[in-house]
Amino acid sequence: MVSVSKKANHVGQSASHNEYMAITHAAKHVAWARDLLSEMGLEEMCPKPTTVWGDNKAANLLSHEDIITCGNQFIQLPYHYTKQEVEAGNIQVLDIV
Repeated sequence: MVSVSKKANHVGQSASHNEYMAITHAAKHVAWARDLLSEMGLEEMCPKPTTVWGDNKAANLLSHEDIITCGNQFIQLPYHYTKQEVEAGNIQVLDIV
């Protein structure tokens, strides 16, 4: 399990934006860990997809649905990395509750 605390590079316009940005940071750490294990020849230790838990239903929905609304149209492009990882089958974002 990887745990990191850091200051966000951008300010989200809502709680779901901030949570979506946090999921992106988690997805990047998961991708790094998966790549490391793969390079070490330990692919079997990271089954596909790796679960990333989120506690905001709107942010979790954004990670796997192509929904464009007035509220989420201003999320910066780098934060959509999560969608790419979900589409590639590397991660799945699930609700905590």
